[in-house]
Amino acid sequence: FGSSCTSILRFMAERFCDSVSKDSIGTNERNPDILLDFMSDVEEFYQIMLGCQGVQTGFVGSLLLSVLLPLHLFGVLRDIMQIRPSWFCLNKASAAVVSCIRSFSLQGHIETALSCHDTFAPLFSKRSDEFDFIRRYLDALQFSTFSMQLDRHLVMSVFSQFDSASPIDLIRHLIEIRPEILLLGCEFWRDENSAANACADASNYFSFQIHESLRGNAVVEASHVLPPMPGALVMQLANILGVASPHELLRAKRCMASGAIQLGIPHAAVAVVYSMLCDCAFSNQDEHQREDFYCLVISSVIMVL
Repeated sequence: FGSSCTSILRFMAERFCDSVSKDSIGTNERNPDILLDFMSDVEEFYQIMLGCQGVQTGFVGSLLLSVLLPLHLFGVLRDIMQIRPSWFCLNKASAAVVSCIRSFSLQGHIETALSCHDTFAPLFSKRSDEFDFIRRYLDALQFSTFSMQLDRHLVMSVFSQFDSASPIDLIRHLIEIRPEILLLGCEFWRDENSAANACADASNYFSFQIHESLRGNAVVEASHVLPPMPGALVMQLANILGVASPHELLRAKRCMASGAIQLGIPHAAVAVVYSMLCDCAFSNQDEHQREDFYCLVISSVIMVL
């Protein structure tokens, strides 16, 4: 396939992009005739110039990916992939989309990356695990940047390890770098008197729950009020990252207790450990898992003493 033919096809694709942009400014309200005319022109070009009745699989698709993705014309590209799937090599197409999503996220364009992901993920059902993984990554970036209001450079530094590090390692690393995140939405834990009172309230609340659990009673509404706990947003982030098992949640809380000590707010650390004791009391694990729970909780208790 000569360079002159490649240049012509690229020119056709770029003119098509110009027409789409002028017609709809990149929205989904496109004139379908523009799309159908373009595909017809490509097929006619192959027939006249190369004597081919069909478009070569992969080549035009790769060209369209390289032209349309940087212009954020995701809906247009999706429509072409659905109407002319034979133009695309799915492995190359999915790799190009994933690469583009990561590039957008690294540039701080998280909303664009999410839009790209959500547009194309349904087309690559055989690689759903990879796209689910990327979605967690993007959701974590978005939550850290907007809900937790962390500096973008800090967020990108931590999540640059997303592919290789476990969710717990990411949580631990983030807390070690910025332990102040434990106080987001509950800054009163910095004040010694307020923290002491809140710790006492947390102790009473969790002690009541543990007592009821040991008596074999179902969870009931406690008469004691649980104060806003340190690290609430950290636990939300852990959930987004896929931390779901009771053991992993305990590990996340241990990181939080360690971070509270690092920050010099011991009452907050004690409150977190009390919540770990409660989690352990309500856990329904086998004997081996229960031993792991106990080891985590006991080591955390020792850490805050």
